[in-house]
Amino acid sequence: MTAAALWFAAQTKLEWERECLRDVRIALEMGVAALPALSTANICELMRAALPLAQPKVAEAALSVVERLVRRARLISSR
Repeated sequence: MTAAALWFAAQTKLEWERECLRDVRIALEMGVAALPALSTANICELMRAALPLAQPKVAEAALSVVERLVRRARLISSR
């Protein structure tokens, strides 16, 4: 189960990287070399949206993930 979960997380991160390009202009505005990559917590949030439970819609979860990535980028740039 652990290997399957790790594979799923790695595959999801690769697909996100390939399909959702990070905007270099935003990184420059924030003063970071690059915007952060998708985290495991972000994947969990996206999964909650896709599972048949009373959870946020996929678009809402994706927006939330983007907001978290922006916050992480700000934290990185403030160091």
